[in-house]
Amino acid sequence: MKGGTAAPRYHKRDLGDDSWRARALCAQPEFCNLNWFPERSVERSVKEKRRKKEELAFLRRVCRHCPVQAECRLYAERSHATLGIWAGKDYNSQVS
Repeated sequence: MKGGTAAPRYHKRDLGDDSWRARALCAQPEFCNLNWFPERSVERSVKEKRRKKEELAFLRRVCRHCPVQAECRLYAERSHATLGIWAGKDYNSQVS
């Protein structure tokens, strides 16, 4: 890449042990059916914007209580996540 340094890409085996995922709240039956990977979209109404904002706030609250938040954050950073909610952070907003 000219003029800069590309971010390192990790192979799946380099991302470490992922056994933490089974303990994540988002993997539990009461939360696993939620939309943890919402698509970026242009909401067409105030009502839709409010609904999406409320959904993201709920997902972040779940993450705040998750016992593996640190492992999740590290995984998202190492894998250069560009989609989804990881450790309470919306990675959809990080992509231009």
